[in-house]
Amino acid sequence: MNKILTAVVFIGLLAINPLYACEDDVPCDKCAKSSEYSWNPSNKYVTLKLQRFYSLDDQITAAFSANDYDSTKSLISEYLELASIYRCNWNYGNAIHDANRILGLISVRNGEIDEAAAYLVKAGKSTGSPQLDSFGPELDLANELLKLGKTEEVLIYLKDIGSFWDMNDGRINKWVEEIENGGKPEINRFSFHQGFWTLLTFWVSALWPILVTAIFLLALRNKTQKKWLFGIAGIVSGYIAMLAVNWASTSMLTDIASKLAQSGSDTMLMFSIYAFMGAGYIIPVVVVFAVSRLFVNRNV
Repeated sequence: MNKILTAVVFIGLLAINPLYACEDDVPCDKCAKSSEYSWNPSNKYVTLKLQRFYSLDDQITAAFSANDYDSTKSLISEYLELASIYRCNWNYGNAIHDANRILGLISVRNGEIDEAAAYLVKAGKSTGSPQLDSFGPELDLANELLKLGKTEEVLIYLKDIGSFWDMNDGRINKWVEEIENGGKPEINRFSFHQGFWTLLTFWVSALWPILVTAIFLLALRNKTQKKWLFGIAGIVSGYIAMLAVNWASTSMLTDIASKLAQSGSDTMLMFSIYAFMGAGYIIPVVVVFAVSRLFVNRNV
């Protein structure tokens, strides 16, 4: 009787346990939608194990930066094991790409170039993620291996990441073309098209609070008291506002991107990115304007 009862309970658990709904033969869109094994589980479904899955990337990066390769490999092994469990989670693609990328970088530092190239190819087999689809993957391993002559593996990797990095602005096609023509371009997300307008945008962004404060000083030059004090206060408050917006947008964009990626809305994702970029310019203007009111002589 006990054996029969045990069997009934076990079969019942198999029927309701979300883990078994996420076997490899089950499509992710049918995988345990209301559980920790879904695409983007709500907070009530985030278990300690899932929290661990989310936190391992930062721990791996810290261990690797400290040159503690034994700890790095141990953490990566755990990361990939959890990735196999949460294969339908939005972070799965990050885990596959970043774990293999860092293993490849360790191999490069150990002089194991063929092994590093194999890890690069594995990294490119990622399914993508909200972050990878929009901002793109870290390309340091690909760049190093290209310099070391691993052209074939780098080309495979670039073509693979092109399947999910939708917002690469033509970078991938340009790199592939140059490499196939015998070139060795600098493969870097931030060094592409460093022309006049790119440099101008960079410097305007970097100096934005200074420029805004200078404009207000010029516009209110006949009404402003203690101009030097306003200049300092405006610049400092402007940079604080800019840093605050950047910090908030980084955390918020990750959450927004993960939700929008589920619906496949690339247009809304782009709109969100540009909205946050615009806020990075507008809010410092508002803050400097508010500061300027403290120094305006209202009797003039």
